Amino acid sequence: AINLQLLESNPNIKLKIYFVHDRIREAFYTKLSEEKKLELHTRIAYALEDIHTSVDEDILFQLAHHYIEGKEEKKIIEFAYPAGIKAKEKYAYNEAGKYLKQVITILANKQEDCKDKLITAKKNLAEVYLITGKYDQSISLFNKILPLLKTDIERAQIYQMITSAYFKK
Repeated sequence: AINLQLLESNPNIKLKIYFVHDRIREAFYTKLSEEKKLELHTRIAYALEDIHTSVDEDILFQLAHHYIEGKEEKKIIEFAYPAGIKAKEKYAYNEAGKYLKQVITILANKQEDCKDKLITAKKNLAEVYLITGKYDQSISLFNKILPLLKTDIERAQIYQMITSAYFKK
């Protein structure tokens, strides 16, 4: 493929090969079966994890993406949850919503031991909805969280956000 000029390698970085053009990568990707796509994304994610001893922001988002595409549930929770929180902090609300929805979908089917993380993920997603003007979705999600909260202070904070959503609506 390198001789056909479809791929190129970087002589400074060992084992790193790039597609010459995005359209070549897209054409290659569309030809893959769903099983092969899952396998490739999973293998890429595990390779990234092996190569990088510490997970910085760039790697965090790449790992979250590849584990989501590879449908690795435990790894999605491990990497998409912090990626969603980090994306929200960086004002990347669409990305934050995407990651948090994935985590919520998986955690909703898990045991009781994941309840706190599920509540936090839902709260963060509801805040993303509030910030991005999706007030009805925000209100709905905040209302679903209310019965799960343990303290009056937590419930008061949620009521404050619900009030804010109604005010902005």
